[in-house]
Amino acid sequence: MLTNGATLKIGSGGDQWVTNAGTVLLAGGTLDAGAITNTGTILGYGVLAAAVHNSGVVAAMNGTQTLAGVVSGRGRTGRKPARRCRLPAAAASAACSTPAARSGWPAS
Repeated sequence: MLTNGATLKIGSGGDQWVTNAGTVLLAGGTLDAGAITNTGTILGYGVLAAAVHNSGVVAAMNGTQTLAGVVSGRGRTGRKPARRCRLPAAAASAACSTPAARSGWPAS
């Protein structure tokens, strides 16, 4: 869990790969890496300062989640209702739709 503006920098310049197969909780922090491969869940609010190849779930919860890099893969990327998700301009706006509106998301 990254909290209160903390930064976890992977590699000396935030240039190394991170692989997540579990759960990463963001609570206002920044995960700074060269790239993130996600097959698990990244949930919360804060900044993912990396390209994300997602075959799991990346979702904003309890605040704004900023995805600062390119997001690719067939995973689910979204937000809980009344939360915000920020993506780079090149990303599809549907990636930040509410989970209930996207196929495969639970209604709660």
